[in-house]
Amino acid sequence: MTPRLQTYATQHLEHLNTQVLPWWFSNGSDDERGGVYTCFDNAGELVSTDKYTWSQGRWAWLVGAIATEEKLSVFGADQAAARAARTADFLVAHAVLPDGSTIYQLTADGEPIAQADGTLHASIYADLFLVLGLAGAASAHAGSERAAVWTKTAQDVLASASDRIRRSEIRSEPYPVPEGMTSLAVGMMMLSASTALFRATGEAGVRDIATHWAELLIAQSSGDGLPAEFTSAAPRDTLMERHRTPGHVLELLWFLVDAGDALPDVGAKLGEWCVRLAVRSLELGWDADEGGLFRFTDRDGGPPTGARIGVPYEDLVDRTWSTKLWWPHAESLYTTALLAERYDSDELLDWHERLRDYAYATFPDPNGREWIQIRDRHGAPVDQLIGLPVKDPFHVARSLLLTARLGAA
Repeated sequence: MTPRLQTYATQHLEHLNTQVLPWWFSNGSDDERGGVYTCFDNAGELVSTDKYTWSQGRWAWLVGAIATEEKLSVFGADQAAARAARTADFLVAHAVLPDGSTIYQLTADGEPIAQADGTLHASIYADLFLVLGLAGAASAHAGSERAAVWTKTAQDVLASASDRIRRSEIRSEPYPVPEGMTSLAVGMMMLSASTALFRATGEAGVRDIATHWAELLIAQSSGDGLPAEFTSAAPRDTLMERHRTPGHVLELLWFLVDAGDALPDVGAKLGEWCVRLAVRSLELGWDADEGGLFRFTDRDGGPPTGARIGVPYEDLVDRTWSTKLWWPHAESLYTTALLAERYDSDELLDWHERLRDYAYATFPDPNGREWIQIRDRHGAPVDQLIGLPVKDPFHVARSLLLTARLGAA
């Protein structure tokens, strides 16, 4: 690691330990029931104690990762394994339905909350974050009977999710996939969750799922341009198929490197094209006038264009394309550091510095409440919801932790 990247890694660890984790462990962690409270408004005030399965899985992964960190001194490490176990127990006891799908929303005590249409299951993302979280908790309690229960549950949920994808019968709130289209985000989460579960179990069936999705995503990503967020068998010049999400592509790249480290056959297919795709994503998404990454762009740059097909997601793209969100910047910090170190790229190291300077000047809450999640194009806070009505302890903490790990390698 270069001295410059080592310095950045140290700075990220300090921010994680002094600004991010102390707030979450003091305000979010439910150390009685297990899990985490995440229904905070943009002012950092708790507005509900409901627990979204999506968020609980993320918390289980994070505290599991902290518990298994061997080289860094991370805030809250002394309690992380216990928090991971309580959260995994909470999820297994309350969140999984008989068909292997998950309940989308729970009360603080774990009672199911039906959605507006009367259903309990609403999103494959909740399934896959549960898998990710149970894998993370199991890694922190490897060899225990509880870990065996968690990984068995995770394998059942992952198998159910895979089967529903094959049948084209998934739900994916808060961003439904239009009929006849496939979603980059769903593939990314299948890869991330199955890679984590393979690391925790070594199971051949889980390895096969991870390999399948890695190969599919590599095929979509290793050509010219950025992979589309939504694709169809018969492409048309629509907004849905023209718009790109540069932050998602950058997150995907580190997912692929992570999978390649666990799966040698996948790793052999990675290379300098990853650097080229990262740079293309950054150049397409960067706001040259105001700084920061746009949420969405057209595939040719600038505001997304194309014919409308009449789905709500189009309004989201139109309304928010120029906003600056916390998660693309957090994920891009890790991707640029990882690829800069892996492929000795000074260009990505420069991008990392640019992202770091913008992110730290823009997103941290001045009152110490972690990061403000959404800003307008000019950097002013915007009081809007992003996806779920939650403030999750995930993208920021995960990115800072993983980037700091690079410095400890």
